[in-house]
This record gives sequence, C-alpha cells and structure tokens, in this order.
Amino acid sequence: MIRDPHTLLAFAPNWLGDAVMATPALRALHRRWPEAQLVVAGRPAINALLRGLPWIARFIDLDKKTGWRGGRSIRST
Repeated sequence: MIRDPHTLLAFAPNWLGDAVMATPALRALHRRWPEAQLVVAGRPAINALLRGLPWIARFIDLDKKTGWRGGRSIRST
C-alpha cells in the first residue's frame, strides 16, 4: 500500500517566464496531495516571484554555482 507523502519537493525552472508557466503544475501538486507540504527549490529570484502563492509551504534557495546554499537556506513563508 502506497501512503500519501508528507512533503513534496519541486524544483523551479531557472527562467522567470517558465516559473510563471509552472504555477498551474505546482497548484495541481497541492490539490492532489493537500495534506503534504509543498517545498520549492529554485534560484532566489524565482523563489521571490513564487512567494505569494498560498499553496507553497517553504522555499529552498539554490546557489548558482554550488546548488544548495549551505544546506540551511530553507525559509518558511
């Protein structure tokens, strides 16, 4: 038996226009698993654009060169 996830991690596209176009997919993830926390990992500028979306619980800022920013850049909204 497969259980519903507690957390979903989605990687945001790198370009602003693509990130805007990805918002319906992020909303669909939330609608499919409403009890799961939706976490988005992306560049800081992309995360800033998506911060107003109520169905995203947390953001992880990705550094352009190293990927994860020290592993401690998870921010709650």
